[in-house]
Amino acid sequence: MSARVPAFDWARTPLGPQGAWPPGLHSVVDLVLSSAFPMILLWGPDLVQIYNDGYGVILGPKEPGALGQPTRECWPEVWHINEPIYRQVWQGETFYFEDQLYPLTRHGFPEEAYFTLCYSPVRQDGEIGGVLVTITETTPQVLGARRLNLLREHAETLAQVQSVAELRRLVQTAPARPDAPFTALYLHEAGGVPGELQAVLDARQPLVLDWPPRSWPVMGVPPRPAVALPLDGVDRDRPAGVLVVGLNEQVRLDGAYRDFLGSYARQLAAALVRLHSQEQAELNRRLDEERAALAAFTAFTEAVGTQTDAAVLARQAAEVLLARYPGSTVVYYEPDGPAGGTWAARVWSEDLERQPDLLALLRAGLPAHTPFIAQVLGGRQAVFTDGWNAEQQQVAHTGGYTRSANLPVIVGSEVRGLLGMGGREAQAWADRDRALFSAVGRGLTLALERAAGVEQLERQRERLADLNAELGAFITRTAHSLERPAAQLAQVLDPGQPTGLDGLPPYDPAELRDEVTRLRGVARDLRQLARLEQHALTLEPLAVAELFEELRDARQDNPGGRNVRWLLGPLPIVRGDRALLRQALDVLMTFTLSATRGAQDVMVSSDELDGEVRVIVEDDGPGLSGEEAATLFDLAVRTDQSVPLLAGGGLVQVRRVLARHGGWAWAESRSCGGKVVLTFPQDDATTALEALFRPGG
Repeated sequence: MSARVPAFDWARTPLGPQGAWPPGLHSVVDLVLSSAFPMILLWGPDLVQIYNDGYGVILGPKEPGALGQPTRECWPEVWHINEPIYRQVWQGETFYFEDQLYPLTRHGFPEEAYFTLCYSPVRQDGEIGGVLVTITETTPQVLGARRLNLLREHAETLAQVQSVAELRRLVQTAPARPDAPFTALYLHEAGGVPGELQAVLDARQPLVLDWPPRSWPVMGVPPRPAVALPLDGVDRDRPAGVLVVGLNEQVRLDGAYRDFLGSYARQLAAALVRLHSQEQAELNRRLDEERAALAAFTAFTEAVGTQTDAAVLARQAAEVLLARYPGSTVVYYEPDGPAGGTWAARVWSEDLERQPDLLALLRAGLPAHTPFIAQVLGGRQAVFTDGWNAEQQQVAHTGGYTRSANLPVIVGSEVRGLLGMGGREAQAWADRDRALFSAVGRGLTLALERAAGVEQLERQRERLADLNAELGAFITRTAHSLERPAAQLAQVLDPGQPTGLDGLPPYDPAELRDEVTRLRGVARDLRQLARLEQHALTLEPLAVAELFEELRDARQDNPGGRNVRWLLGPLPIVRGDRALLRQALDVLMTFTLSATRGAQDVMVSSDELDGEVRVIVEDDGPGLSGEEAATLFDLAVRTDQSVPLLAGGGLVQVRRVLARHGGWAWAESRSCGGKVVLTFPQDDATTALEALFRPGG
């Protein structure tokens, strides 16, 4: 979309040619196109659609024709839902909906689609010019949770069945569910399998069909879409029968739906084998395992709700585990120290309060090379230890434990924490225990992933609000700067007031020069902003280190820059516009190395935090006060700030260039030395590219 939007013929839309767009619209469009989240901007009274690649996926077959189209024409099936929301957003209100149902027609039929959405007004010249919608499709999560709940109930019900006849009655009388409107079971031993289903037995593969067949004399029951699935029995060479499950006609039969149907059939097949086999105890154990893990996962997800605090989520995971393993010790660790060199306990069960020496040790942090931690981090999967040995594991005060379970909590590609549990029981970890512990860990991981997504979404909303507020303040200040000279000129030029010069103070050349200088500064800011906002972004993978090396080499050619010491650490590859980023970094380094700051050492480093890549620029010049740091990148510091204007007035470019790339820029207040942080959104493709250039990559 970064290429399509600039190339699109906007002249044939109500928005008109792109060159005539206001600067504010350019800024918001750039923000939308650079966002990692699906976003769509609806601009003008016709709510003309401009969106990014993420939203294009949501459009499905409506893409690419939806670009530049009024949203009412694109989504007529949900206009009755959206129109009242748009009307209120146009009045300045903001709305947030979670897992909202929208019956969209994207594949030729009205389908269930669920979204988490935020509707925000976008202002232009003090007036609302459009609606910004940040949207995440949650259809897979909603359907997955619904199907998971059905599978859990199905497993619990099947566990109580004691005969094949009871099983058949259970299937035939099962209540209609959204993802299984009806079911029918046909077994070789009980009436046989109809000829229409023989192909399923022969191929031993699911078959999509209409059921019941039109040839059957079933009064008042029209054929409906269904899937017929073979059921494995005790005899591996011959299926025990066929299960027919009705399909939800408002949900696509995709891989997830097929997997659910397969799990539903496997549960039923397992019940059949249990009832037929002499290995009844072993099969009961498997069903109990699955039920326990599903129950633990469900209990955790229901308990945390929409909670986003990591400590609260970890504490809830500990409570779920302790409810099933009373007397155990549960600890949640997070990385601590440089580069995660130690792992310190952040949440722990109450029994550790009665073991002060062990608690003090865990709170202080265990080295990353501690055997059980190294094993979890190295394998990036759960590790179950049946014979805990305190000496071998190099963890003092743990001699009373006999077994432990530890798993990594991985968010994105980063290990955010370790969930551990220690027990004093003599028995080894059973499969049921492993499944249950892993299910709680999976629930904690999903909850933390959701929390990270919510946090990033909120950060983007706040940054957009800051840009809108900053632009509004700049417009107000510009108007203020022009009103006074305009009023005085109007007095002089008014033919109805021939004495317009009477009463004015005597001509003061210095004051006039100051006023002209101030007005030229305002005009310079306006021209700079216009050029910046009208520049079309050309995004490509860029090595940030190369840009800083170019700036360093250019300055070392000048006498004033030869005494500056540069320390460039490992820097990321980002997706950006080379010209704009080069310009922004040049402005930043001009400020850093200006005579007023007198910096002699420049250190550039990077890290990753909360889904963003951060580039940190530090120097040994004078520190910045709180007000200087807060206003360093402001758009309108020229007129009203209470501190002196800092050298490098073009610093406004830095933040706005970063914002157009989906990032941000800020300075931090310090008593000695300057510190500026530049952020870029993380990009999977550039991250993979970085890995290729790392030693051993």
